Amino acid sequence: MPLLHALPFIAYLLSGLLLTRYFILDSVTNQHRTIVNLMLLIACSSHGYILFELWQHDGVFFGLTVSISFVAWVVATLLFLTSFSKPIHSLGILVYPLSAFAVIIAFLFPGTQGKLISMSIAAHAFLSIGAYALLAIAVAQSVLVSIQERFLHEQIELAKLYDLMIMVHTPHRDKKKGTIRTMDLIEEHDILPHLVVIDHNNEGTVKAVLDRGYWAAFTIYPNTKMDSHRMVEVIRHYGADRIIVDSSADWGVSDPLAVPKTAALMRNNGISDLDIELSCYKNALSAYSQNGRMNEGDWISQGFDQSQLFEGNSVLRGQIAKKSKASY
Repeated sequence: MPLLHALPFIAYLLSGLLLTRYFILDSVTNQHRTIVNLMLLIACSSHGYILFELWQHDGVFFGLTVSISFVAWVVATLLFLTSFSKPIHSLGILVYPLSAFAVIIAFLFPGTQGKLISMSIAAHAFLSIGAYALLAIAVAQSVLVSIQERFLHEQIELAKLYDLMIMVHTPHRDKKKGTIRTMDLIEEHDILPHLVVIDHNNEGTVKAVLDRGYWAAFTIYPNTKMDSHRMVEVIRHYGADRIIVDSSADWGVSDPLAVPKTAALMRNNGISDLDIELSCYKNALSAYSQNGRMNEGDWISQGFDQSQLFEGNSVLRGQIAKKSKASY
């Protein structure tokens, strides 16, 4: 296979595999996105260059397999460009590998039922293909959303079956629309809103969540999503009713001590002790203890011993184990 044809084939396949890994592991990083975008830039550019073979001095060559390759290039390129502004990059898991195989098919069978058509007819064909490519992306996206919503419905039914609280992670992109749509889906199951925590809120979603009666949680990060200073202003504006401040220790830059740090910042900025206690402790306790499986006494009256293991695992990461006496 000539290098020019191997280049888009390999780049498309790598892009699809990287996107698959990202969605399976939920480990997207800026470096990861940069690599995928670089692969797609190489794939779409080299694929487009190959398609210059369509152009002849007296018209455009439209063979069956070459036309398939052209359609695949249009769909892949539109998806790549649109993904910068819309959260549709997950469609690449399907589209980019198919584009890779379209390149191979066109290479192996370049003259299948070929026909030279005039420029005027070719222009009409190109416009039609572009329109159908956009339609194909829209259809694929609607199918993907339908699948995602079906799984959400199943998770909600599991929570009802086992009498569990529901926690929702709001989407990273189109956050407000995604949050409202999620609440709409939850309400199809007759779930009482006080049994649902909507987490990863920001200033754009908090009012909608509170207005519909849900718990509004905010995961505090040092540099991204929601920081302590913005959280202070949210409490100042909305009060502490049904607002939960929490932290994270995940794959990105996070701070497991974000809650006490945010509480200290609230106090320094004139937030009342009652609002601090509600948002940083009591509201979470009230929300998650509703099914009777969590009780404040579990950690207040019984004390703790960090040297004890749970199924062979410890919470410690090199620290010296501490003990506290039980309080009665």
